[in-house]
Amino acid sequence: MSSASPPVTYRRGLAFLAGMGFAVLPAIGPFVALLALISSRIELSRSDRWWWTAALLVSLPYLVNGFVAEGSLDLLQVLAVWLIYRSASLLRQSQGSSTAAFDVGAGLVVGLALALAVGLQQVVDLRGETALTLLDAVVWQAHPALFAHSMLVLSALLGIVVPSARLRTIALALGALAVVLAGSREALFAWLLIAIGLRMFSRRGDRLTRAVEWSTIVVVLVFASGVGGLLGLGRPGFLVDVAGNVRSPNLFRGTEAADGDWWHPLQVRVTTQPLRVAGESRTAFTLTKTGFDPWARLQQVVTLRPGETYTLSAALLAAADQRPGLDGWGAPGRAEPASIVMTTVDDRTLRGSASGDIELLETALTPLDGGWSRATVRFRYHGEATLAWYSGVVVDRTAGVGAQVTFAELQLIAGADDGGSAGYVPGDMGRGVMDLRTSRFPIWRDALTAIEARPYLGWGPGGLPRAVHAELPGDVRVRPVAAHAHNLVLTAWVDRGLIGTLGVLLLLGLLSLKAVQQRDRPALVVILGVILLNVFDASLMSGGVIYPLAAVMGWRA
Repeated sequence: MSSASPPVTYRRGLAFLAGMGFAVLPAIGPFVALLALISSRIELSRSDRWWWTAALLVSLPYLVNGFVAEGSLDLLQVLAVWLIYRSASLLRQSQGSSTAAFDVGAGLVVGLALALAVGLQQVVDLRGETALTLLDAVVWQAHPALFAHSMLVLSALLGIVVPSARLRTIALALGALAVVLAGSREALFAWLLIAIGLRMFSRRGDRLTRAVEWSTIVVVLVFASGVGGLLGLGRPGFLVDVAGNVRSPNLFRGTEAADGDWWHPLQVRVTTQPLRVAGESRTAFTLTKTGFDPWARLQQVVTLRPGETYTLSAALLAAADQRPGLDGWGAPGRAEPASIVMTTVDDRTLRGSASGDIELLETALTPLDGGWSRATVRFRYHGEATLAWYSGVVVDRTAGVGAQVTFAELQLIAGADDGGSAGYVPGDMGRGVMDLRTSRFPIWRDALTAIEARPYLGWGPGGLPRAVHAELPGDVRVRPVAAHAHNLVLTAWVDRGLIGTLGVLLLLGLLSLKAVQQRDRPALVVILGVILLNVFDASLMSGGVIYPLAAVMGWRA
């Protein structure tokens, strides 16, 4: 008895550390897998060749295109996924069924709670002056989408690993808290899919557990549907943003927030300070021109709708010899003409012009106290479809570098036929870039352009910006370019071409195969949730997603 005790204790401790390790630091997954293999003997099978094929397909385009280091790392990563999958299966076989699930589940619970605590340290501020809801006021140090995706996958995997219905409920509740605070729309809908699916296919639990689960589902549904925003609880979801959010008249986002990721500097350096404009305390943005283009500006992306009249305005403070202005640019497609508005302050007058599907109706420059003036331009959009339009404040039309302009109260109002006399309203922090028309559709169009140019081997790591600069050189001078395609298939195709995309899809298929063959419905629900996440983003190959997913899919296989 005493000689058998240490190995059992070792294995139980290893199972606990594996669960906690995957949750707290998923990058250690391969090392935990190696430890598992040390205590077991792996026997290769025919199915392993498919894993190696996936690793080769994923890495081959990078290697052929000369990205040897990146290709080698991808090869090792996919092999690590295979190693984790196989070692998790071996670890499950070597553990007694009465303790294994509990040990790994306990480790995952502890790791999930620690991961949530560490992730929430990225919240750096609460700014309620421009937010319509509490969650709109949450300011993150970095973009929280990857944190939301990782927490969602971890909580969902925990929900199908642990034998306890109460632990499953706790795990899903922690995941719900993470995705709600992060404001990730795709994660909210994926969480609902997973939670409802597990509730249907995992009917364990007493009456209290079921009541808590359904209550949590209802709360998340309120946030995801947009009703929460109307009640002051949180941000609206994808469905509301696609249909059009009319809570605030100002179509720009967070116009009183200095460091929001919705601002796109275009050949300008930005500083901010509080100032009084027309007797009101505002956040003023000082732009310093760093490039030679006459349209150098700070801008945002908004959505123009066919047949609408818009009023664009901002308060400006500039030297007498400078020529600042308000601009807007947007093109519905690669071969279609752009719709442009250009205005310039010249000799105390705002002069403007428009082209494409935009008709200029009126311009005005109104003096304000303290040397400020308010520039206003009214126009109508006659396009046949909605348009992602990049608009903001231009520093100076001259070619010189170093010119400065200070602006505040940037505003774009739809349907304002009165020339903008309705007054300034700060932009809502919970809209703008979350509209699919302005956040995803332009990026997906760029991705399709990149794929058309190099369909088989792709552009290499981070290929979308490189492709857009090569294929659409005129566009990149007037609008920002996304770092990736925000869709798993498109991102893989742009970076790795068709060959690498087949490798990524093969890897996902191998992770899902046993669940399909064994009709493991809870596992398939989690896989569907991961797929939904990767329709609007590309987080599958992140260590915080792929390693825990491989571990739990291998465990259940």
